[in-house]
Formats: sequence, structure tokens, C-alpha cells
Amino acid sequence: MRLRSLIPVLDVKDVDASIEFYCDVLGFALHDKVAWGGRTEWAVLRGEEDVQLMLCASQGDDGDESGCATEGVFFLYHDNLESLLVYLGSKGYDSRSSLMPVSNNTRDFYLRDPDGYVLWFSHKPLAKDTAAR
Repeated sequence: MRLRSLIPVLDVKDVDASIEFYCDVLGFALHDKVAWGGRTEWAVLRGEEDVQLMLCASQGDDGDESGCATEGVFFLYHDNLESLLVYLGSKGYDSRSSLMPVSNNTRDFYLRDPDGYVLWFSHKPLAKDTAAR
């Protein structure tokens, strides 16, 4: 069996708000979305290379705050964390208030999306063949 890709599906309270966050803040592009009854219920977003993400409207009760399953961490590699921090700062996220360092000995950091999912940013490691040079 050969898997070709893995696309996370996030259960979110408001698909349109999540589309706005992932597209406006993190640079994803909306590829497709489906609405039923005047409400966006599902969307697929695409990033650079093979990065994809699906968003699905939570099926929890309207008054149920636990309607979204926000457990787990999404690990995102970036080529230049310093430029990413500057970019996120221009979008209203800064290292003093909304970005949380992972530890004092690393440049990694994380932030939470509108539904509380943890997005952990780390420097993209060198390819194995270039690391030995």
C-alpha cells in the first residue's frame, strides 16, 4: 500500500473565520468550499508545495463550547523563522503577546488558531544530502 498524501481536517466553529485566518495570516489559498443552508460547511485550502488543509464545520450543539476537537499539534516547517516572525507581526501577532516560545533554547514558537488548534512553527531542516556537505 502506498499513501500519496495526508490532509488534516480541522473541526471548526466558523469555517469562514478559519478561512480568513489561514489565508490572510498564514498565506493559504482557498481551493474549494461548500455551503449548505447559507453556511459554509467545508473548505479545502492549499499552501506552498504539497501543504493542504481541510476545514469542516463543527457538528456540536450551538451552545456547546466543546464542539471542536482541538487536541493535537500541527507542526509547520518554515525556511526562515525570523522573516515569519516579522510577517506575523505585520498581521497583529507578536512574540510578546500572541506567540509562545516552545523553550528558551530554541527558535521554535507556536500560536493558536481561532479554534484553539496549536500551530507549532519550526525551521525546515536541511535535506539529508545537503546536511553532510
